[in-house]
Amino acid sequence: MKKEVRIPLIVIAAFTLVRIGPSFSSNPVDFHSGILSADDASFESELAALDREWILVYFHAPWCAPCRRMTPSVNDLAANTNGALPVISVNLDEAPRTAATYGVNATPTILLLRHGFLFDRYAGPLPTPVLENWIESRIGKDTIHP
Repeated sequence: MKKEVRIPLIVIAAFTLVRIGPSFSSNPVDFHSGILSADDASFESELAALDREWILVYFHAPWCAPCRRMTPSVNDLAANTNGALPVISVNLDEAPRTAATYGVNATPTILLLRHGFLFDRYAGPLPTPVLENWIESRIGKDTIHP
C-alpha cells in the first residue's frame, strides 16, 4: 500500500522563490552617466577624489525591487543637478564593508555626506520630487541648483 505524501503549500512557494530568485540578480541597473560607482576597494578613493562639501551615496542591490523603483529617482536627481550634487552608487553585494561602516541595513538607503561625514540618511524608495525635497530641506535649494 502506497502512502500519500503531502507537501505543504508554503514549502512549494518557498522553493519557487528560491528557484526564481537568482534571475533577479542578473537584471542590470542602469545609471545616469554622471553617477559614479564604487565598491569596497574604491569607495574611499572616490569620496576623496570628489572633494566636495555635499555628496549623495545611494546604496542598492540588483535583486531589490524597491531599489529598482528608486534608481530612476536617483538618475533624475543626477541629471537635474548637473553635477552640483555628486552621486555615488554602491551595490551592497560589492561593498558589504562600506555598508557596514555606515550602518546600512536596509535597501535602498541614501546617505547625505558633508565633508565626507554622515549628515543624514533615508531608507526606502522615494519618487524624484520627494527625493529632491528631502535633499533641499537639508542642504538648501541653491546648493544643488546653483
